[in-house]
Amino acid sequence: MKATPSHTRAQREPVPRIQPLKQSSRANYINDLPIPVEQSSSTLLQKAKQKAKDKDASLILPYACTQFALTIPVLLIPIIAGDLAGTSGNTAQIVGSIVSLSTLGAGIGKVVNGFVCQSLGGRKSGMLYLLGLSAFSFMLATTNSLHGYAIAGMEFCASMMWTAMTVLFSEKYDSDAAKFSSGIMTLSLASTTGTLVAKFLGGALLSQFHWRQVCLLSAFVAALGSSILFLNRDANSNIINDGANSRKISVEIEKTNPPSISSIFASIKNVVGRKMFLAIAFAKFTLFIVRQCDKILGTYIIDVTDLPKYLAGSLTSSVTLGFVFGLVSGGKVHDLESAKEKKSFIGKRYALGVSSCLGLAFCATKMAGAMFSPLGLAAAITVTSGLLAASIGFQFYQLVPMYAPTFGKDKAVFISFCDAFGFLMLSPFWSSVGKIVDTFDNGWTLTWLGIAGFLAAGGSIMTRNLEKIMRLEDKKEN
Repeated sequence: MKATPSHTRAQREPVPRIQPLKQSSRANYINDLPIPVEQSSSTLLQKAKQKAKDKDASLILPYACTQFALTIPVLLIPIIAGDLAGTSGNTAQIVGSIVSLSTLGAGIGKVVNGFVCQSLGGRKSGMLYLLGLSAFSFMLATTNSLHGYAIAGMEFCASMMWTAMTVLFSEKYDSDAAKFSSGIMTLSLASTTGTLVAKFLGGALLSQFHWRQVCLLSAFVAALGSSILFLNRDANSNIINDGANSRKISVEIEKTNPPSISSIFASIKNVVGRKMFLAIAFAKFTLFIVRQCDKILGTYIIDVTDLPKYLAGSLTSSVTLGFVFGLVSGGKVHDLESAKEKKSFIGKRYALGVSSCLGLAFCATKMAGAMFSPLGLAAAITVTSGLLAASIGFQFYQLVPMYAPTFGKDKAVFISFCDAFGFLMLSPFWSSVGKIVDTFDNGWTLTWLGIAGFLAAGGSIMTRNLEKIMRLEDKKEN
């Protein structure tokens, strides 16, 4: 066979024209070169942004900002109450009134904000409500009489953020349960970090600045969190980038319609109509008493020990740390095999909580004041309140979500309504506490004895129904 001349082959096979590289192609070409290429500062900045996005910082930081802004009033309430009381001496009643209003705001938020988030999406809801949190923080820093309403507004706005952040994580890691679980755990740690930073930093600042100036820091941090969500424009889409499945999920999210009125009422009827709802909601309310007790703990420490007001807020950090320890250590219940062992484990933790309440009741007596110095009494209160929080940390965070899957598609409504029930019950409870403390000489002792009674009742309900709550019977059948 005769060979084809090279010049003839060249005529039949035209040389393709070299197209200019696109920006992304040029970047890939440079990265593929076998020689080192000095990266520009813009490239390093892009990599840093991507690394932060991979670590979910753009979702975690706004929630940490939320908790920081929401914790500052915990430090300010004893000081505000002291300023308002003047020489009248009814500080505890003012504290009870402020805390009562704040929990009412959180309760209303728990009822309505889930539906708002479902309509607007996690990013828009979080961004707008953080701006609202900033505005109410500014209101608290400037008002002379509406302190309770300002804190109630802060609680209302902050109640949206857990729902919004959870929705964003579920959209981002819809097809990766492990990453979603890790993200939620990191979100919880961010919450604790924001709370602790606020308590320690806020306590230090209060020793140097007026409380109104410290409150402005809360407004700034909340606005910062909103800005982070605003810049994170990918937050409302599923950005796991796993090909066709990701695109399919994104399309489904875009096509989701807001819930109809009939479906909302059907969900409410399904949740409230269950026999177990009121029992579990009441038990969760008793846990909420302990979770919210740091709002009155500062005033309690001041009344019992006469320590400076700016120190009392920082000492309530024991409650925050106790809840974290309780959440982690309580996970041991899953390693126990029989239902009897699990009931015994949870029952002992409730018993420790009731004993801690009795210890706090004793610290308010004249006998305890005679036995300990003010610093010694403050140390005893700090340790005992930490033990109280640790004893119910696991039950507070885990038991209600464990039972939620039995409600099917309405599990989110069940969790939200349990929280709402707890907050709405807390409003008259804290108002009554303030009146009791101001009316009776041993008011603080009566308060902690009452909390011990409520916790014992809630613990009895949780322990008696533990097999249903943890769905142990379902696991046996499987």
